[in-house]
Amino acid sequence: MALKIISANLIKFNFLSAFLLLVSLSNCNKNVNSSTIVNSSNTILKDTLTVHVIDFKTPSPEKGKKEVYDTIAHFPKNGEWRKILMIQTIKCDAATKKDKNPCGEWDYATATNIYATHGDSIEKFQINSFMTPYGNGLNLTDNGWEHVWDVTDYTSILKGDKRIEHGNNQELHDLKFLFIKGKPSRNVLEIENVWPSKMYQYEDLALNTILKNRKIALLKEGENFRLKARISGHGHYGPYNCCEWDEKMHTYRFSEENFINWTVWKDCGHNPIYPQGGTWQFNRAGWCPGTATDTYNFEATEYIMNDSLSIDYQIEMFEENGEKDGEFRMSHQLVTYAAPNFKNDASILEIKAPNNALRYRRNIRANDGTPIINVRNEGTNLIKSITFEYGIKGKELQTYTWHGAINFLNEEAITLPRLKMEELEDSNPFYVLINTVNSTKDEQHLNNYAESTWDLPVVFEKETILKITTNDLGRAQENSYVLVDSNGLLIKERKQFPENTTFSDTLKLKPGLYTWMIKDRKQNGMIKHWWNRSTHPDKVGRNGKIQFENFSGEIIASPPFDFADYYSFPFRVQ
Repeated sequence: MALKIISANLIKFNFLSAFLLLVSLSNCNKNVNSSTIVNSSNTILKDTLTVHVIDFKTPSPEKGKKEVYDTIAHFPKNGEWRKILMIQTIKCDAATKKDKNPCGEWDYATATNIYATHGDSIEKFQINSFMTPYGNGLNLTDNGWEHVWDVTDYTSILKGDKRIEHGNNQELHDLKFLFIKGKPSRNVLEIENVWPSKMYQYEDLALNTILKNRKIALLKEGENFRLKARISGHGHYGPYNCCEWDEKMHTYRFSEENFINWTVWKDCGHNPIYPQGGTWQFNRAGWCPGTATDTYNFEATEYIMNDSLSIDYQIEMFEENGEKDGEFRMSHQLVTYAAPNFKNDASILEIKAPNNALRYRRNIRANDGTPIINVRNEGTNLIKSITFEYGIKGKELQTYTWHGAINFLNEEAITLPRLKMEELEDSNPFYVLINTVNSTKDEQHLNNYAESTWDLPVVFEKETILKITTNDLGRAQENSYVLVDSNGLLIKERKQFPENTTFSDTLKLKPGLYTWMIKDRKQNGMIKHWWNRSTHPDKVGRNGKIQFENFSGEIIASPPFDFADYYSFPFRVQ
């Protein structure tokens, strides 16, 4: 049985006011079903065991063969781990073997697969899916670009010596796993594939000739259960280029009355790896070039009947317009847990701001001194309050008590009062500590602390000139900018740019902290439409240009014009 559902839940990102914009974006919650990137706190703690699987000296996979890293990972055989992190660092280098570029030209789907015993056979388990960035002109820095993912749900197979496949030969890879000692929120007993991880054709999925209903017998000692779905669309079929560029509704059905619906669609306009040498900025089905495929986590305990789970996968029916030939790359898994270990436990997942880590540079408040801390409730009690201690090491301590509601396993991005910026260095060690949860002691103190490095924003003079060269072909009207102060109050704005010209705005500012942000309502920045060069050369147009200058004509900052959705730039005036 296939579903015919038309989904229209795209979130429009509009300018309302500078204050509402900054507050709404910095406080937006991360859906518990979305992929979660977890911060390693920039430190390797004493309670952490590191397993280094691949480094930059490992030869790039040979072209024309399997083109993936294929090796043995020596994981610990025993131990209790409150968290396992997988850290992938990629960089451009002449030693890569995909093509002549230091980073391969095109975006390719890759995966990290672990081969483990399940029953009487060796089975492939996908623990992550990653799409390579477009490599032409790409800058991943000399040290490479670090991604951090929580893979604790795979604890039961990350044991002993395991064969691992990872990445490809687009970039050089460094891959390591951090096993962090301690009691987890709930112990993983087992993970299993509901259906094999592979590429499936849309027609077969919609007609239900594959991924049919299963009744899965569960471990008797299992108390909690989670479904993990990792889906990305590929191909260019039909009028909407299915299934890379087309949003579809997916369903897990447990009975006629019980089901879970979700759409697979990812906003690429906020991609932190930018600019890239391709159409990196446009939204896709579950992925963006240079990011992991979104992982959707669904708590499934309520759907268990008589120690078994009956589950069927469904997708909305295709139109007869050619789109049925599109494909979806999929992984569907079931995690079995023991009972929760804690009642009162708030866990710091990541410091979203302030943080110099490149993966946070799209955060509007990453550098303006406003702490944003992502917290998850890992205890069964509803969290109603959390008291934080935070600040710059060696400087004045600040405290704040947050009030709200976080259910078990849900996450909240909590904004703390701005840091005091007096007498700070250009680079500063920031830390945050949870003191109490619900006015009592947190039962698991090991996940209550994190730290990051924060570089203060650049200093501007009291009078600065903003010079912008706009797009042509009617595209300048897509752009606007705002300048706000540290309180979110609007100082200056342009709601629409003039066409095909260069204009200058003089910024006369008092001492303080400011954020300038430019927006493109069609999410393609101020770039020329180079993808039209073969079919419609008259529609290519020209690139825009952005510069901040002092009154002597010296350029003091040159924000990028290829920024997709928006670009945020904090600065200080002294």
